[in-house]
Amino acid sequence: MRTLVRSSIAILSASLLASCGGGGEKKSGNAPPAARGGGSSAASQPAPAPAAPKKPLYERLGGATPIACVCDDFIERVLVNETLNANPRIAEARDRVPKAGLKFQVTALVCQVTGGPEMYTGRSMKDSHAHLGITEREWDALVADFKACLDHFKVPAEEQKELFEIVGSTKKDIVMAPGATPAEVPAGGPESFAAPPNGMKPSLYARLGGVYPIACVVDEFIEVLLVDDILNANPKIKAARDRVPKQGLKFLVTSLVCQVTGGPQKYAGRSMKDSHKDLAIAEEHWNAMAADFKKVLDKFQVPEPEQNELFEIVGSTKADIVTAE
Repeated sequence: MRTLVRSSIAILSASLLASCGGGGEKKSGNAPPAARGGGSSAASQPAPAPAAPKKPLYERLGGATPIACVCDDFIERVLVNETLNANPRIAEARDRVPKAGLKFQVTALVCQVTGGPEMYTGRSMKDSHAHLGITEREWDALVADFKACLDHFKVPAEEQKELFEIVGSTKKDIVMAPGATPAEVPAGGPESFAAPPNGMKPSLYARLGGVYPIACVVDEFIEVLLVDDILNANPKIKAARDRVPKQGLKFLVTSLVCQVTGGPQKYAGRSMKDSHKDLAIAEEHWNAMAADFKKVLDKFQVPEPEQNELFEIVGSTKADIVTAE
């Protein structure tokens, strides 16, 4: 976790104020030809225009940012569900796996399976649930929380139906068969790393501890930035924050930090230049963000060598972010 914090700093500062724009779908411009007058047979009538192709579920849900908001709310509901917490294996797993990392992984998974460009890099559903001994009753509690969450965000019925079909396809890998015995708790942490080739240094991503510690660092960093008086004094930065939900920002920044530090995750947001060009970020704002990042890295006890590497990455983005005199 300590290692994680360092990578986040550069990427976080860069993505911190990024706004996410939705992509529009091109509409077909092919209108049926006008019918000819008088004496035309039924065979000469124009054929009906083909139906417009249906957008991917990912686009109909609004993309990564709305999905991140839904997943964040869902995890918060699950964490206080009494039926689930009565299972000691589930309770122990929650103590072992940071919720910031869990929110990131669930968001990445939902984005991927609904047709988004993001990539889920966690364990399979079977491997990540085999030791939990989840019962039919606990599955029903999860589904009820998910339904309440979707209703809270007013997800339309058609999209809810598709989401529940996806969720239902995983049930056989999550719910323990009657009479079966739960597997042993996986050794090590929630993420494992392949040993680097002989003589090579592990990636910064691995030295930071992987996605779970990085997600925790980014989560804290974004929260600190949101209450920074120097940044909030810039009306353009404040407007961007009011426009972009922090849950989506945390997901995008975590993806970016993981990617640039050598992780397998994929950042699918806008470039640093495009996402910061209208924010009038000056040197004082940059310095404030860097100071906040340093505080967070120190809080998570990220070692100095990893902090230095993170700040080098962050510094490489400065020319695209600082545009005001």
